[in-house]
Amino acid sequence: MTLLALLIERELFGDRNKGIFFVDEAWLFVDYQATMGVFENVSRRVRKYSKGLMFITQRPWDVARTPAGRTVLEQASTSFLFRQQSAALSVLEDVYKLRREEAQALLHSDEGEGIMRCGNRVLRCSIMPTKTELQNFVTSGNWSRRRGR
Repeated sequence: MTLLALLIERELFGDRNKGIFFVDEAWLFVDYQATMGVFENVSRRVRKYSKGLMFITQRPWDVARTPAGRTVLEQASTSFLFRQQSAALSVLEDVYKLRREEAQALLHSDEGEGIMRCGNRVLRCSIMPTKTELQNFVTSGNWSRRRGR
């Protein structure tokens, strides 16, 4: 882990150019305390170096159950939250300071719909990819448009 931490520090923080560090399926790392410690460190430092961290997970409640994971979630200046399971609501309310009705709305969100939390502001959002974006990024093989859009 020390080697990984040094590599990330050198590559990510070695210059002042803008950049983004992507971690997809982040919940997979929750059981590895050393790895989560690296992500916690990165989450605290990225903005200082004109960088961004995209910590992507479909299971925020798993990430939030560890101190390092909770720190990563709380350090986010902007968070996009899409449809959730009821088990996640209390965690999201607590970590992101959502009102009950904002969290409840996530139970029934359509595909691509949710909320964006940026600082103290919470806004509804709807993400509709262009045809090219859909071709490049779809992973499920199924994309359905709801509500007649």
